[in-house]
Order: sequence, then structure tokens, then C-alpha cells
Amino acid sequence: MIVNRKSFTVILLELNKPNKNGRIYRKESFNPPVEGKEILGYLGQTEIWQQHIDRAAFMVKNIHFEDDKLIGDIHPLSTPMGDLLQQVLKHVTYRTMGYAKTMQVDEHTEITDIHLVGIIALPHEQAA
Repeated sequence: MIVNRKSFTVILLELNKPNKNGRIYRKESFNPPVEGKEILGYLGQTEIWQQHIDRAAFMVKNIHFEDDKLIGDIHPLSTPMGDLLQQVLKHVTYRTMGYAKTMQVDEHTEITDIHLVGIIALPHEQAA
């Protein structure tokens, strides 16, 4: 897949505080570490075990931690979903996708031992 569009930097995940689902993510929970990795991104919800290549819309590069955030550079792909992403950029939120262990802490769920397998772009109202 060819990446030939202008890239941009986004927040992939906020750390150390509950998200809309009451989940708390921590930097040290990523296993294996994600800094410097490149991960395929999808437009719309997809199941972890069904990574549909036809939904591939972008590559996430330069993944790193900055303060209490996981940051990455989005590089749209030259695919039908990459084209669609270009049209809806202002209306999507980026979310991590992966496997994790959890631990209940008071009214929140602590996410531990995360294996990141992808990033998804969802309409703002669907993002956790």
C-alpha cells in the first residue's frame, strides 16, 4: 500500500485517567512496548481477530508517549478507506485496538498487559 498523503499527529490514547468507558490505561502496561512501532489503522469498528485489509485507511508511525498521552503520526493510505478518511478527518477520533488483561479498581477498570494490534478511526460519538 502506498502512503502518499500529508501526515498529521494525533492523540491515540490518554493515560492515567478514566476514559468514557471507565478504563484507565498506563504507559508501563504496553507489552511489547509500542514506542517507535508502525501499526496499521482502520476506518470504522473492526473486531481484533478480524483485521480486514479492505478497511485499512492509514499507517500510524512515530508512536511515542508525551506527558500522559500516547501520540502517533497518521499517514493516510492510497486505498478506498484512506480516501474516505481524507474526507472525514475532522469528524473522527482515534482509538487503540488490542488484547489486554484487566483489573477492577473501585469503579474503574485498570487495563494491564496491553498488546496493541491496530488503531481505529471512529466518528466522535462512537469513541470511548
